[in-house]
Amino acid sequence: MKSRPAVLAASAVLVLVALLVPGSASAASPVLEFVTPGSSLPVSFTTEGGPVVAELAGFETVVHCTGSTGQGKITGPHSTVSEYAFTGCVAQNGSTVEAKCNSEGANTEEIRTEPIAAELVYLDQAKREVGIALNPGGGIYMSFECGSQTTQARGAFLSSVDPINNAASSFTATLAESGAMQTPDEYEDTTGELFKAIPEGNRDGKGWVTTGVSSTIAVHPSVPVEIRAITAVEVEAKQREAEARQSEQRQHEEEAAAAATAKRHQEDVAAANKNEAAAAADKKREEAATAAAESAIRGALTASGKAAKIGALLKHGGLTLTFSASEPGTLVIQWWQVPPGAHLAKSAKPKPVLIAQGKAVFSGAGVGKVEISLTRKGRHLLRHATKLKLTSRVRFTPTAHATISATGVLALRR
Repeated sequence: MKSRPAVLAASAVLVLVALLVPGSASAASPVLEFVTPGSSLPVSFTTEGGPVVAELAGFETVVHCTGSTGQGKITGPHSTVSEYAFTGCVAQNGSTVEAKCNSEGANTEEIRTEPIAAELVYLDQAKREVGIALNPGGGIYMSFECGSQTTQARGAFLSSVDPINNAASSFTATLAESGAMQTPDEYEDTTGELFKAIPEGNRDGKGWVTTGVSSTIAVHPSVPVEIRAITAVEVEAKQREAEARQSEQRQHEEEAAAAATAKRHQEDVAAANKNEAAAAADKKREEAATAAAESAIRGALTASGKAAKIGALLKHGGLTLTFSASEPGTLVIQWWQVPPGAHLAKSAKPKPVLIAQGKAVFSGAGVGKVEISLTRKGRHLLRHATKLKLTSRVRFTPTAHATISATGVLALRR
């Protein structure tokens, strides 16, 4: 009669330990998510912003707006979608107003964006700095005219956000620039891998150049929202605490197990066999998905056909490739010129030159397209080349697995 209460007590302790460790976290995996206490997603929000300054590299004229408003929704634990209207927008050269700016169909001095997707990211996990990566999938999200000049904006860009780890009815998102460069311009995924987020602008079809935008925006969700940010170090500390509690209970569990009935023992063996079979099936599915991803990555290392000719690449600013994803994840393709003695490591000297890159996010298994865009240095190099041998690097980061990558040689001809 004493063995069954002992088993129940040990089980209760295990349940308590499981609740104390975040369910979505694993060793060295940080937690970063929107939490809406007492409410469910999606959650709508509005925004209001102060003065906006936007500068394009190579242009003396700067766009100034007096303020902004916006609206959107938090659509998932890490994602949002929103659109904005900037008011009082003019093009200035120094203190001289050269023209009023507006989007097609908007009011005078009003610039409107398309809906912009965004995701919650770590700007610096070690410092617990959190941000929003807007437009991570790329593409043009805004177009407007200032007088007779047409400007388009594309690419991912970052804004810092606070407060974190505190349910709040208002948040502050800050866009910052250093000249015509957005700062910060890189962020971390949950594995600690760094990704670039560099917005670009194109004025009157004169080529895409870097863009810097500064503004401070207040975000007001319809219900209190917490941006929960727990670093990998904190997750590991919680896990060590849980493991210590488990260790303290292990002897009691063993004593309770020894006193269990034969039927209980048979049930445990059957459950263990079932779990082992499920784990083996999961491993087999994971290996199959990894093999499929590796095959697709090898296929994406090269580019062929007329679209891959140097002339076509210069004309279109890059090319579009088709990629077959075996599972949800993020694909990054980069073309590098690697001088003799150089390596793709950032600290290598001489340093490799990034010629082109593209990124695509797959929400599930299937065939999708990734746009590979030439960098400014890539355009310059291709203009003077009749043939060129590059190093192609392809990385696919599945949602549930580690990054898979491959490197190969890519030969371009005019």
